[in-house]
Amino acid sequence: MICTCQRCGRSLDPSSCDMEYQEALIISFRAGYGSVFGDGNLVESTLCQYCLKQLLGPCLAITEDDPFEPKHRARHLPQGAYQPNQTVQRQAGVPVPSQSELKQLFSQLRNEET
Repeated sequence: MICTCQRCGRSLDPSSCDMEYQEALIISFRAGYGSVFGDGNLVESTLCQYCLKQLLGPCLAITEDDPFEPKHRARHLPQGAYQPNQTVQRQAGVPVPSQSELKQLFSQLRNEET
């Protein structure tokens, strides 16, 4: 399902190979009692990686790490807040790449950037 960044209007297509959708931040939560968003209101937004960086970049701590041999752990692991593209889900007929295949792809992507 194609979605749109609600700040800049960039189209985020999960079926495209540019990976913009995978880097998007999708926010969806119910505000609690006394919230600045209003008691019990539903709060939702979709932000592309560029808008996320512009809006929150100065507040984010970014630590360089290797995704295949991580040396750092997140301080607070999300509970029930995972975006679908961040968790491996086995689906009928959809092969899940092995760790070695992912490492090879990641290496190729790094080489293309340089």
